[in-house]
Amino acid sequence: MTPGPSRWTPENIRKAQAILETCDRMDVALELISQELRFPVTRQAIDSAFRDAGLPTPFQHLRRRPSAIPPIEQRDTERMPVAPAVELPDDSGTTAASAASPAPAPEPSPSATELQAHRLRLRVSDLEARNKRLLEELAAKEDELSAFKILDRPPRPIESWSMPSDKQRKAVPVLLCSDWHVGEEVDPAKVNGLNEYNTEIAARCIDRLAEGFAWMLHDPRFDCRAAVIALLGDLMTGYLHPELVESNTLSPQEEQLFLVDKLEAFLRKILATCPTLERVIVPCCSGNHGRATDKQRVSTREQNSHEQVVYQTLARLFRDEPRVEFHIAAGEWVELDVFGFTMAFTHGDSFRYGGGVGGISIPIRRGIARQFQGRKIHQFCMGHFHTRQDYGDIQINGSMIGYSCYSMHVHAPYEDRQQSFFLVDSERGKCISAPIWL
Repeated sequence: MTPGPSRWTPENIRKAQAILETCDRMDVALELISQELRFPVTRQAIDSAFRDAGLPTPFQHLRRRPSAIPPIEQRDTERMPVAPAVELPDDSGTTAASAASPAPAPEPSPSATELQAHRLRLRVSDLEARNKRLLEELAAKEDELSAFKILDRPPRPIESWSMPSDKQRKAVPVLLCSDWHVGEEVDPAKVNGLNEYNTEIAARCIDRLAEGFAWMLHDPRFDCRAAVIALLGDLMTGYLHPELVESNTLSPQEEQLFLVDKLEAFLRKILATCPTLERVIVPCCSGNHGRATDKQRVSTREQNSHEQVVYQTLARLFRDEPRVEFHIAAGEWVELDVFGFTMAFTHGDSFRYGGGVGGISIPIRRGIARQFQGRKIHQFCMGHFHTRQDYGDIQINGSMIGYSCYSMHVHAPYEDRQQSFFLVDSERGKCISAPIWL
């Protein structure tokens, strides 16, 4: 059966050319080409394919054996007519030539030798291609493994650095980012006209937050070479409550894509506008809104969080940026050493507040006293409560979404959109605590 024209792809023609150049007989070449291309190849079909491709004929691609040129002495002898020698048989009827030399051994079939050699070449070629592919896969897996190892390491302490003069103090700026709820919409008509929020406003707020951080960093009194940008969860809304399935403008998957895009731009803008920063440490904690389960899991909290996907994706996007270090929580807390001051970051949803007159600090202090028994933590940072509070050693973040229907439902006090900023002085610790209004 003659193969259809569609079988003679450029790749198949190149394979046929390579085989022809290793053979000196057309019948052997056709057999090898048929085996390689996995369909029967005739002389007429291959001639037509090469002609259509604008190539020389297959016969011209064959390897040529060097012609047997006799030596000069033999050629000179051949020019002179010499009478043929006649050998007379002896009494047994055998000539001297036949008795002196035995009959030559038959040479191996050239077609069988060429076929075996070509099969070996194909085998070597396949093994080399497979080895190259496996090495590439191994390199890719090693890159992924190295990224996971970096994420699993405890954060490297931020240590003091030398300064040319004593006119500036050394400090590390800390920005808390939480409770953005980028997929949620706030209709002014439902909150007495106090607030409006949607994805467009969220995008502008994220950009303004980067600008506000850079503005706060340009304080001539402080030399800031490292910064902490803490992502403390509830950056997305998800489907935590049934009504969110109806009211959200973005699904959980769309929120993840939105956050990856905006957070990457947010961090790169900080790097571009704050050239003095040599390190940017990014502690990451998941919130209760980002969970993928109906109820919050305890031991597998992070494994069931949509926000983990956002953090892991960002860590890979900044894999080649040596100034940025992601530290993603394996549990509820991430700890960091800044100038010898221990800081602990969490979302804050494990602390329960029922509206008591003592304020939110009472259940938080009781909870951290039990969780960190016998350990000295200089600064606790969290979000979740949508109300910015500074209790000295406890910093509670505000929210980007601002006043919402849920805030009105639980009778929460009104608060403008804001995120918390403070400095950690190398000698005094926490100082200059202020909101960045959005």
